[in-house]
Amino acid sequence: MEAESDTEEQVDEEVEPTPMEKCTALFAAQHAVATDRQIRATGISVRQQNSLIASGVWSREAPGVIGPSGAPNTWERRVMTATLAVPGGVACGRTAARLHSLDGFRRFGQVKIAVGRGSRIVKIPGVKYTRINPLTTDDTVVVNGIAVTNVGVTLIHLAAGGHNAAKAMDDALRRGNKPDVLREVFERWKGRGVKGPSTVLELLADRVDRRLPRSWFQRLAKDLFAAEAIHLVDEWPVYNTNGRRLAELDLANVDLQVGVRLAISIARARNLAAESTRSAGSATKIEGSA
Repeated sequence: MEAESDTEEQVDEEVEPTPMEKCTALFAAQHAVATDRQIRATGISVRQQNSLIASGVWSREAPGVIGPSGAPNTWERRVMTATLAVPGGVACGRTAARLHSLDGFRRFGQVKIAVGRGSRIVKIPGVKYTRINPLTTDDTVVVNGIAVTNVGVTLIHLAAGGHNAAKAMDDALRRGNKPDVLREVFERWKGRGVKGPSTVLELLADRVDRRLPRSWFQRLAKDLFAAEAIHLVDEWPVYNTNGRRLAELDLANVDLQVGVRLAISIARARNLAAESTRSAGSATKIEGSA
């Protein structure tokens, strides 16, 4: 019985990871980079670290940041390195928009990091640091392990930079971001010397009281028709005389009985607008190609 008890105690006993195992886990959680201070916390000494770098096991990725040699140089790793290199660094602008997977920015390849006005900025090739007023915990989140401005602040920065905040906002709302939460962020940022809050507040006001179009292309097409003084509504259902639902048009002018399907190019949409203008008096049904 005593032998069995000893065996059970050995099974229940947890084995403390070695310093190198802790480093491996740290790199795995941070896109294969870590700060010198984080490495110290695992139990690796400065002498051991320098030896690992000299032997080629690790490499210096930026001032104060190291990683395992040969790790894939992904975009996420470059962003993580840039945020770790300056304490308090946070991905912002179009870099943040890509991390949030906002429409229009999912292939953005540059790295922009926001830091406090008093922060010391390091030089890393391909990285742009921008000094802003200190961000609070209400302004930031962690996405894929990387510190980043939240969606509301990201939209403000997009608008301030003259980027397509409207397209990104449509996507953010369509994916469930609450208008009231976004509005609170926009209002809180007013008066900080950034021109973005007023712009995004107007964009939000234009969207919350009506149904969002299915796609950004639908909004573009609607704007093109509007430029020709043809005003359409989004997603209009069509029924036969028996009340059976036949289809739902992407865009429609109910009074003229004109409908548009949008599996078409912008150039085709322009042509349709011109055709619709010429035939408006005849109430001709118009459909784009499927």
